[in-house]
Amino acid sequence: MSSTESDFYTLLEVDSEASKAQIKKAFHRLAFLHHPDRNANDPEANERFRKINEAYQVLADVSKRNRYDQQRENFFYIPSQEFVPFIYSEINKTTLKRNEEVELTFAFGAEGRFFKKQEIPGCHITSGPIVSHRIKVHQGIEVRETLLTYTICPLVIGEIFISPATINYYRNNFSSNSLQLLVEENNCFFKPSERAGNNPAKVLLNCQRITSNTIYRKTIVHQRTVLIPRSDLVAWYHKVGRTMKISFAICGFAWALVHHQSLALGFVSGSLFAGINCSLMYRIMGIKSMFYYSTINPVVQKYLSEGYALGVSPSNSKKGNKIWYLFKNLFS
Repeated sequence: MSSTESDFYTLLEVDSEASKAQIKKAFHRLAFLHHPDRNANDPEANERFRKINEAYQVLADVSKRNRYDQQRENFFYIPSQEFVPFIYSEINKTTLKRNEEVELTFAFGAEGRFFKKQEIPGCHITSGPIVSHRIKVHQGIEVRETLLTYTICPLVIGEIFISPATINYYRNNFSSNSLQLLVEENNCFFKPSERAGNNPAKVLLNCQRITSNTIYRKTIVHQRTVLIPRSDLVAWYHKVGRTMKISFAICGFAWALVHHQSLALGFVSGSLFAGINCSLMYRIMGIKSMFYYSTINPVVQKYLSEGYALGVSPSNSKKGNKIWYLFKNLFS
């Protein structure tokens, strides 16, 4: 075992503590990705596939894995003194308002690494991680730096501490710096005279992305949640409005069933009557409804302009996806 390439755990991109199921899953993913039939133009595909298969045959067998681990324990890799692994974290703002988005990035450089992100109390991770790479000069040496970017939103007011993340590099742990956020009050989007409370409104978005422009490229779906500041009072009225819509829709459906009328007509009539009453209630209380105003929130509009679509899954028609989303939120 003379290099990182010969380490079976590194080849399968799993931790040494990985379960048999995790190893099997990693093997299937890598075998599919690096299969020679998919990489006919790559002269190294056969050798790479052979190494992945060899690693799996050893690690999937309990007795072979035990013997391999014993041999691995006796192998002490001494990293080159010219390069010291590193990890650091950064945020694009340190002072923000409640439910306002902030980008949290963990950057690290090293081969054979395993990343562990710490919990972020008082925050909701709304997107990520989005993985990217860049070449950076570290201690006079060009290294390939990996960046994991999360979008987070604070749910509480005051100071929030983000604990250091760690990478494991040949059984040595390296930790990033800790971070601190100062979170201030925010106004309710649906009624600006109110302060944002503990029940922000959620808008779900998705976007298709291609991971690479090489032969290994694949399309993945990035999901994102936008938290819209909302006061506890407004959240209560939105809940009342949702209850009214459901109740009147059921009543309309039942009325049509009893009087042998069109069930669809009864459902629509009940929903329409509930919508009128909800609109009057919101107008009297000076509250914006979830049904329409959540989709024209500035943050939501920004992501829509960047290619995101409403909902949790991609749609061939953005218009159809928006109709689906509005129908889903009819009772919100």
